[in-house]
Amino acid sequence: MARGTSRESKRAEKERRLGEALTEVISSPPYSDGFDPLAVSRAALDRLPLSDTLSRPQAKRLRQRFDEYVQSLVAYRERLDPVRDPDASFDPSNPDTIGRLVVLGLLAQDRVLLSELRPTYGSGIYAIYYVGQHPAYTEISGTETPIYVGKADPDEPRAATPREQGVRLFGRLADHRGAVREVEKYATDNSDPNPLLVKDFECRRLVCATNAQLVAERHLIDMFKPAWNSETKICFGISKHGDSSETRRNKKSPWDVLHPGRDWAMSSPVRDGMTPDTVTAKLAEHFIAHVPHRDLEGVIENMLDTFRQIARATPEVSEAAAETDEVAAAQAEDARDERNHGDADE
Repeated sequence: MARGTSRESKRAEKERRLGEALTEVISSPPYSDGFDPLAVSRAALDRLPLSDTLSRPQAKRLRQRFDEYVQSLVAYRERLDPVRDPDASFDPSNPDTIGRLVVLGLLAQDRVLLSELRPTYGSGIYAIYYVGQHPAYTEISGTETPIYVGKADPDEPRAATPREQGVRLFGRLADHRGAVREVEKYATDNSDPNPLLVKDFECRRLVCATNAQLVAERHLIDMFKPAWNSETKICFGISKHGDSSETRRNKKSPWDVLHPGRDWAMSSPVRDGMTPDTVTAKLAEHFIAHVPHRDLEGVIENMLDTFRQIARATPEVSEAAAETDEVAAAQAEDARDERNHGDADE
């Protein structure tokens, strides 16, 4: 304890002496034209230790502190300018922008019953929603949070039309529908009180240009944290296709543990400690940590927020900068300063 206290007191003393030195420099600057903060900063930089004299941990800490200092300098520079910068520039070619626009396109589609889905050409993205009474999914039943999202890649990497892409989007959804039908039949045959039923699922699907589905799927997962997607690491496995436990010795997925019935998965070994109760408990924790979206309007509003450009400034500065006369006066002053400096250089 004494050593720590001594170290803190030495640090405090150094900070005090530094403060006094800065006060002296600012009040009595060693420059003919007054205090020059940039000259002080350059002098401090010139006295920094060379990189080859620092250990790797020391260099890493110094880089981190410089990153923080750079952000402070940028913020100060912006406060000096009456004209604000936007947070970002809208770039239609940016992959993130494309992904968000495709997600908005998906959300614009009507939800339809998974059981009534009909074949159509095209690849793209989709979202599956649960509206049933299974106790593990009470929190998301009937909400705008999908239980699973995914993408369907085209048959041809350069496909330009839905027909060239193939019946891919429907094929993926049909696979998931088939998996639910298998476990529904098993549950019915074994009098399971909480079966998954195909009629309790709805979906949205969007046929989109080839490759747009790649970035859009990532945005869907980041936004909704769907319980059945492998990225959540909770109840994944519905997208697995008939792995043989004899040839690959795959262990049963959490989805197949909670919803048994797929023939090829019945004989697979169970992961240590995994039971329907443990999977259900993890689902409950997940829905607490990631509160389901209750209405579509709120989801869309959240998406639109990602496109809004907000100037990085306090309300007072933003209001002042919005005054046309003040901005014009500031620009005129900048022009005069530039002319004066130009005359001085000559």
